[in-house]
Amino acid sequence: MNIMQWLENLCQHNQYTYKDISRSRLICRGNAITIVYMIFYGIISFLIGFHHGVWIQIWLVCLFAVAFILLKQRVALDLVGNYIPAIGFIGVVSLCFYSGGLDSPVLPWISLVPIVSLLFTHQRWAIGWLIFILAFILIYRIYLMPLIQVEIGYNNRYKDFFYLSSLFGLISTYLLFNLIYKRSIIQINEVLESKNLEIELQNTALQDQSRHIKTHLEQIEVEKAKSDELLKNILPENIAESLKVNGKTEAKLYENVSILFTDFVGFTKYCETISPQKLISILHQYFQAFDDITEKYGLEKIKTIGDAYMAVSGLPDSSPDHAVNAVKAAIEMRHFVENYNANAGKSEQEHHSSPTFQVRIGIHSGTVIAGIIGNKKFAFDIWGDAVNIAARIQQIGAPQKVSLSQTTYSLVKDLFPCEYQERSMLRIREIWICILSGNPINFGS
Repeated sequence: MNIMQWLENLCQHNQYTYKDISRSRLICRGNAITIVYMIFYGIISFLIGFHHGVWIQIWLVCLFAVAFILLKQRVALDLVGNYIPAIGFIGVVSLCFYSGGLDSPVLPWISLVPIVSLLFTHQRWAIGWLIFILAFILIYRIYLMPLIQVEIGYNNRYKDFFYLSSLFGLISTYLLFNLIYKRSIIQINEVLESKNLEIELQNTALQDQSRHIKTHLEQIEVEKAKSDELLKNILPENIAESLKVNGKTEAKLYENVSILFTDFVGFTKYCETISPQKLISILHQYFQAFDDITEKYGLEKIKTIGDAYMAVSGLPDSSPDHAVNAVKAAIEMRHFVENYNANAGKSEQEHHSSPTFQVRIGIHSGTVIAGIIGNKKFAFDIWGDAVNIAARIQQIGAPQKVSLSQTTYSLVKDLFPCEYQERSMLRIREIWICILSGNPINFGS
């Protein structure tokens, strides 16, 4: 391990933060340069016969080396940074005492003391050292110089050489300290640039992550909208919202609703004569139209069972016109079936490729319980005698007629012309058949 690696390890060992490591590195390098100059001037002193200077330089080298021990022991950097200029001040004063006092070639080195303090500590310490040195020189010149007898402890014929070597050493020391400081600044800037680059890369990565998260959230919102729309297609909107918020929904009693059932006459026999794909396609066209009609009049589609279609008017939002809306929807459903059959008879029916159906429609008004049961493949459904009565009315009704119970008839008799038809099947004694005499869409309006 060379001297530079040893110094670097010493600096790294001393402190933890990068700021302190940079400062300890500056102290190590500056102190090493100082020791080199002390050894160099110890040799110069020996050559010119300055024996006191040799011993003083030896002691200075030892004292400056103590700074490395202080760094290794993790002594505060301010203390180490002031220890070095203090030893330098003592060394300059000692050398000047044996080399001419204020006329000594060594005296200009005292100017390094505040400079070193500024590099190794802080500005306030450097200013303090400057004031101290000026005060010391002033006191020495006025009070101590007449009392202290200085001597020249080297061969006087080497005075010019000693002066020039001291001047050269001082100038080169200033230059080296500035180079060390400049290098330290460059290293700090390189680290800052590296940190800035890392921050920029992290910001870029964060921006990419932010865009990815934003895109992901947008996709989630799209999928959520799809799932919400799908849930609303399966369940009434308020039921769906309650299910999303609470995870469940309570069954509820609805006292005034109208239940509508439809069924196609002779559907079963057609199932044996045409392909399943064709049959489902035709049934889909009917039910798609029924869906549009129920939505138009505010009915809630409950379910389809085979060729049967079930809807209810007056829930989940109650309506005083539940029976009227149910009858309007039924009349328009019948009208659609008539038009569909007429159009099919002009085209595909002529080639016996598409069957046509007649529809029976039954409506009853009463009280039901509505809600969701189970926790898998759940569906919104209604229960009660009113549902059973509506189904029976549809079963005994006439093809292409809208059959009403007595209860429903009493709610719509002033708006729709009806004809009485008695039936005794299934304990349903009073059935009213709605007679259409005009456009069903405008009927009763």
